[in-house]
Amino acid sequence: RDSLLAALLVGDKDGLPRELRERFEKTGSLHLLALSGLHVGILAALLYSGLSFLGRKKLSLVIVMLAAVFYLLLVGPRPSLLRAVLMLILSGVGVLFDREIRPLRILAWSAVLVIVIDPASVHTLSFQLSYLALLGIFTFGRRLDRFLIPYCPRLLRTPLAASIAAWLFTCPLVLENFGTVYPIGMLLSPFLI
Repeated sequence: RDSLLAALLVGDKDGLPRELRERFEKTGSLHLLALSGLHVGILAALLYSGLSFLGRKKLSLVIVMLAAVFYLLLVGPRPSLLRAVLMLILSGVGVLFDREIRPLRILAWSAVLVIVIDPASVHTLSFQLSYLALLGIFTFGRRLDRFLIPYCPRLLRTPLAASIAAWLFTCPLVLENFGTVYPIGMLLSPFLI
C-alpha cells in the first residue's frame, strides 16, 4: 500500500512490487502512475474546494497555483508534470485577467515554455506522450463525447471519450517504443481514475 501511495502521490515507483507494476502494464493503466495533469488536477481541485471558506475565488486560485509550483519542486520537474503545472498556471492567469481559456493555445504555450526550460525533454517519451494525449483529448475527445451522447450517461461519457482519444493519439508511439498496446486501458482508465 505504501509503495502504491508513494507512486501515486510523488511518482516514486522504486518500491512498487513487480507484480503490481505488471498488472498496471497489462491493463494499459501504467500512465496512472506517471505524475501528470491527472495528479495536478486532482490535487488542485481538492485544494481549491478546501479553500472555499475564504470566499475569494481569485485568491484561492493564486494559492492553488503556488501549491502546484511547490508540488513540482517537491517531486521534481518531469516533463508531463511540468506541462501540467504550466497549463494550470497559464489557465489560472487567464482566469485572473478574465481572458478566454483556449485549451489548444494553452497546450501550445506550455510546450514552448517546457522547451525553453528544458530543451532536451522534447526527446523524452514522457514529453511526447503527454502532449499527444492532450492533443487527442482536446481535438478528438470533444467530438467523441458528442458522438457518445445517446449511448452513455454524461458522468461516464466525458471521461471515456477523453480516455479513448488519448489512447488513440498515443497508441502509435507506445507501440513503437514498447512493441505492444493494451486497448483495455482506454476503457478501464475512467474507472481506475
